[in-house]
Amino acid sequence: MVIRGKILEQNNNSIKIQSHEGNIFVFPAGDIEKISQEKIWGNFVYKDHGFANFTELGPLIAGKTTIDGVTTAAFSFQTVNGYKFCQYAMAGIGIGADLYATQTVLPVFASFRGDLSKTGSVIPFYLLMADMASTSHKTLIMELRSKEHHVCGRVWDKNPF
Repeated sequence: MVIRGKILEQNNNSIKIQSHEGNIFVFPAGDIEKISQEKIWGNFVYKDHGFANFTELGPLIAGKTTIDGVTTAAFSFQTVNGYKFCQYAMAGIGIGADLYATQTVLPVFASFRGDLSKTGSVIPFYLLMADMASTSHKTLIMELRSKEHHVCGRVWDKNPF
């Protein structure tokens, strides 16, 4: 049997080990065959399957501006809860908030992702999403004016950006 964790106490009679999950084991010193040290990257333990959560936040950078000259750059927050079946397949449901200067978009989405590797300090992944977004403003009023005519209309759009 192999136990991975942190050695809390070690003397001639016993060894006390705490696993990554927080369990504490005490073994008689005579039952220990070998003690070795592995390189650990922080407190990261790769999880092959089970409940999974991904939470992301940060800026959405855009160079476009609205008709009024307001930039469309935004701040985004998303969280996904789901189940990881194996390294390559995790399915979940997510919700988020994209805060633009002129409106707030609240996406609800399905997410399917997987890890392309499970070793190293950086783990590349793929991601597929299907979403429906609701904006705080259901209508966007567009006005086009020129010397000859005036046109005003309503555009129904879930996410105009």
